[in-house]
Amino acid sequence: MHVNLTVIDGPQKGKKFEFREPDNFLLGRDNAGSNAHFRLNNVDNQVSRNHFLLEVNPPDCYIRDAGSLNGTFIVRPGNKRVFFMAGRNDSKNEYESRGEKLKDKLAYIYAGKVREYALVAIPELSAHKAQELADLFAGKVLAEKLTRAVGLLEKVIDQTDRRVFKGETVPASEKVVSFFEDHTDIIVKKRRETEYEHKIFLTGGVSTLILDCLIVRGNPADTDKYGTMLERQKDLYGRMPRQVSADGGFASKDNLAFAKQNQVKDAAFAKKRGLSVLDMAKSAWVYKALRNFRAGIEAGISVLKRAFGLDRCTWKGWEGFGRYVWSSVVSYNLLVLARTKLA
Repeated sequence: MHVNLTVIDGPQKGKKFEFREPDNFLLGRDNAGSNAHFRLNNVDNQVSRNHFLLEVNPPDCYIRDAGSLNGTFIVRPGNKRVFFMAGRNDSKNEYESRGEKLKDKLAYIYAGKVREYALVAIPELSAHKAQELADLFAGKVLAEKLTRAVGLLEKVIDQTDRRVFKGETVPASEKVVSFFEDHTDIIVKKRRETEYEHKIFLTGGVSTLILDCLIVRGNPADTDKYGTMLERQKDLYGRMPRQVSADGGFASKDNLAFAKQNQVKDAAFAKKRGLSVLDMAKSAWVYKALRNFRAGIEAGISVLKRAFGLDRCTWKGWEGFGRYVWSSVVSYNLLVLARTKLA
């Protein structure tokens, strides 16, 4: 089964295109910015740079206007019945949106083809028998890399289909935002730019040592991790801390109640968020002292970022990220211990 496309008039009369497998064919004018596979003479101003798209799936063939200026006319062979497909809308924004969707559609189609080629190549590489041992391992390593790449590509194809073409909202946890570091999370903070990273929760003490470090996946709210961090202190040291000072993002009535129920005498938050000072601490003086203590912890975190590289991980993979973070924390703690010893 196949589909033949023949030019029946004009300078390129008689030119033929044959399609024996599913493919897409874009026709347009020969001009800058055109992505067309077949381009008509630039002087033909009735044709847009990207005029119409043929979606071929032998023996069927579908046509859609690609946001052209004058629309697309279809004439049935043997009669004069004419079908018209609307082209560019008067609204510039809508036209640009259709153009972007066409680009997304083409990218989506090409991604599917890349996936198909890779799926054919993987078993061939895995079964490759080379005379040189190095070549044998090279083929298997490449097959493993292609398998990983195909898995990521399938996720990208799925999220493109759902978000762009079906208008669905794809949860951040199901999105792929990096091909090389696919473990990357989408971190959205109010009134800040979206960042691509991982959240790290740190606990510090009076000594300025980092007492605990928790690396999490996803973008959990700070309020959800307050109890977890306190429980970890109890597991590490056998009891809850007597006083706790936390960032404003952890502040909530539930977290304050949790701290008090677990024998934390004073639990201060940098931002009150509806909590009274005397509910958090036994006096305004204690609350102020705890808040100042938290500011000192922020200075230690700043040193971790500037001097120990915690602002940007340069090691690969999720496991590499964890090792990098803990290496920074341990190095920082060794410096604090050395300074304490010298003092």
